[in-house]
Amino acid sequence: MEQRAAHQPDDPCTAADLAVSNLGEAWSYHTDKEDHERSRSRRLWAAVAQWVREAFRPESPTPAAERPHLSATKHEGRFCSIDTSTIPRGAMQDACARGLMLVELCGGICAGLEALPKTGAKVSRYVYCDKDPVSRATAGHRLRQLHLRFPELLPEHAYADAFSTIAQDIKAMTPCELQAIAQAGMHIMVMAGTECQDLSATGSLQGLQAGKISSVELGRHSAILYDVVNLIGTLQAAAPTKLMYMIECVAAQHNFASREVIRDTMHPLMCAMIGTPVTCDAAQLGARAHRLRNYWHNLAPIHSTQHVLDLVPRDPARTGEVLDIETDTWTAPTVNERERAMGFETDATVAPGVSQTQRMAMIGRTLDVRAVSRLLAVTNLVNASQTESVRHPAEDPATHASYALTHADSMDSPDHSAYDADGAHDSCWEAVDHLRDNLQTLLAQFPRSPRSGSGLPDHGSA
Repeated sequence: MEQRAAHQPDDPCTAADLAVSNLGEAWSYHTDKEDHERSRSRRLWAAVAQWVREAFRPESPTPAAERPHLSATKHEGRFCSIDTSTIPRGAMQDACARGLMLVELCGGICAGLEALPKTGAKVSRYVYCDKDPVSRATAGHRLRQLHLRFPELLPEHAYADAFSTIAQDIKAMTPCELQAIAQAGMHIMVMAGTECQDLSATGSLQGLQAGKISSVELGRHSAILYDVVNLIGTLQAAAPTKLMYMIECVAAQHNFASREVIRDTMHPLMCAMIGTPVTCDAAQLGARAHRLRNYWHNLAPIHSTQHVLDLVPRDPARTGEVLDIETDTWTAPTVNERERAMGFETDATVAPGVSQTQRMAMIGRTLDVRAVSRLLAVTNLVNASQTESVRHPAEDPATHASYALTHADSMDSPDHSAYDADGAHDSCWEAVDHLRDNLQTLLAQFPRSPRSGSGLPDHGSA
């Protein structure tokens, strides 16, 4: 059965109906042979649809207006900021139905690759990048596992050249390699869970790059973000269609151990390069462990996405330890328990020559599969009903980048009064009302979750 994407009409309600049709087609396409995965996928979408349904009820709080987006800018031949404007309405559904190319940077154990098929998205080509040889060996073993779970959504040919398309050290990538990706003739999504050792409260607290700021030594691990920004900016400039991206990193604005370096310097700098993130705890989205993270993406309007996430209740019972019922003591989770807590199958990180210690280290560096798959589903629904005017009243895109860079010290609560124009406030709320109407049409196609009161999916779901 060949996947095809329907033309997106001008009417947003009709576009929403077509989006749901494409999603339903994707479910039946890969799950006729696999009832277990179909059941997981349906539970995922039922839970996420309920969250979005609750967030955009007429009596719910109105989401904030969008902040100005950044445009791609260069400094000394490298991109120092990316285009953060949202992809067009329907683009995500189109890519998921047709099949997209996933470029996974800091690829680890392929969490991004697993999250996409869970939402019914077809990955027609997979490009992996990670300089750690243990992660690459484990990823090579996992690709076959994921193909067997999602045979139609991840065909064998999709990952045939996963490790040879680009250099495995992001700093060694060549313009020719990136140009070949950009001109591949398919929708491209870049996903990256960047290293956070130098930004985390439990890490080195040294920031984004080797060097000094105010006599403070800065770190080198998290500096990979600069290379991720340059790669995304390069692909945005070369790709004929709008590039999709999602970047995950620790929520540095909430770092309680270093206000001067991380909260007041590094987080605003990150926002000046890649815009405003959505922030959520993975446990809100059904994960079995708390993991507060920022997600920068262009898949749907940021503030509309954050509005949905803010209204999803967080389960306070989840902890970082496991109760041993035989000894009635709290113990550190085993490697298999950590895999399941992060949304992976048991023994997902088992590979020849990989030790238990290495498996635990890889799990600690990976994305949470449950959180990412549900976030992708939320952005999918919000994107299907977005309107261009939902974004904050804007001037020239270059002005936005200049504004972000100039006011990086106040990115947590910027003053956008300079962008307000006559009637801008009213038009913004009219657009929000339009968004709600579109979402109601879209969500009517989804079954209501049997646990709609809590807003949380069954722990056994995908």
